Amino acid sequence: MSPSSYRNTYQRLLEVCAAFARRLSESEPDLSTAFQDLLRDSSQILQATASAIWLLDGYKDSLQIVAQHGLPQHYVDEGNRLSEYQRATASRVAPVYQAFDRGEPIWITGLLAHVDSPFHKVAQSLPFNTIYLAPMATEHHSQGVLTIYHPDVLDLEPEDILAWTNLIAQHCSIAYEQLALRMQLESQLVELDRANRYKDEFLGAISHELRTPISIFGGFLELLEDTATKDWTAEQHNFLRMMTGAVGQMTTLVDGLLDYASIRAGKLRLVRRVHDVVTFVRVLHESMLPYFKERKQELQLDLEFAPGEALEISFDEKRLRQVLMNLLTNASKYSKPGQPINLRARQITHALRIEVIDMGAGIPEGDLSKIFTTFYRVDNDSTRTTSGMGLGLPIAHELIKAHGGTLGVRSELGKGSVFFIDLPLESPAPTTEDLDLPDLVR
Repeated sequence: MSPSSYRNTYQRLLEVCAAFARRLSESEPDLSTAFQDLLRDSSQILQATASAIWLLDGYKDSLQIVAQHGLPQHYVDEGNRLSEYQRATASRVAPVYQAFDRGEPIWITGLLAHVDSPFHKVAQSLPFNTIYLAPMATEHHSQGVLTIYHPDVLDLEPEDILAWTNLIAQHCSIAYEQLALRMQLESQLVELDRANRYKDEFLGAISHELRTPISIFGGFLELLEDTATKDWTAEQHNFLRMMTGAVGQMTTLVDGLLDYASIRAGKLRLVRRVHDVVTFVRVLHESMLPYFKERKQELQLDLEFAPGEALEISFDEKRLRQVLMNLLTNASKYSKPGQPINLRARQITHALRIEVIDMGAGIPEGDLSKIFTTFYRVDNDSTRTTSGMGLGLPIAHELIKAHGGTLGVRSELGKGSVFFIDLPLESPAPTTEDLDLPDLVR
């Protein structure tokens, strides 16, 4: 064979292998048809009489012909039966097992001259004189064997045919393994999605079950606070404050779980109304002052608007307050007593920006891209001493996204953080709508 003919054959076989890989990369590949086309085109290029693909059947623990071109059906049936028998008796003398076990291509020739060969009759009927066998194997495991049945054409060298058979087998095995891995991954994703749904249903159910007794307990504590007398000792008053605080923490956790379950199910509702943002931020600041005073911190307010100026946009007042309270309490948790926290609101190009600025612990650079992921918490000394489940920021992120805005962060470890909310000035019309955000867990 001339060098140009060799290169042409090599290139044509590569194109056949590439077409096979593309077929297997389709969303719903027809594996049988892909194998048939691969064998048909390869046989034509190599001038082969027939070809077959044997794959390891995990259930039968034997090599089975799963696709063939040019072989009579009785040969396929007999080959599969003999393969099962040899696997069961551990004789493994068939050439297909020799290639499979050795992990290297082999060829058997002179079949027309060997009357005693089990291939003699079928070799005469097809006809072919040589069988080329190449293992389909990757670095991870062996999959099967590709066999080429050849009549020994004069212009093709046996060594070249064996090399090309091995080339086809290797490309085929790689594409097949990629398909198997993809199917395994898809199956695992289905299982993970099912597990996620079970988890969401459990969290939603348990949160609803917890809310009632917590509410009753909180109500009795409020009654107890109202009836507390001067005769109580300082220790008794302290116990009451501790119980009230614990109920507040449990309520916050349960509300977070309920919000999470509602967002995952697409059932959380936004109630948008037009509000003056300047007034909204000022009222929020005033309501948070006692919290920061108790923690010996100063909550500063910076409204970059002219005196008497108003800025009206449409948003869900309850949900935006929830987001900002989460950011403010986080800033307080990760700041030391005496460190100021700044609440700032200003108008930027086509958006309202509200920022919560602290001089606290800061966030490591490697964690900045993860803090809006559900149940993720930064692992450092500050987070280990504070309560939380890693739900506040992910829920806040989704609530702001539902408003058509963005929630972002800038931070430097040891120097503090800036969390900022950008809300579009041209918000959607006031409405009550479902918040359909099923991809909270990313």
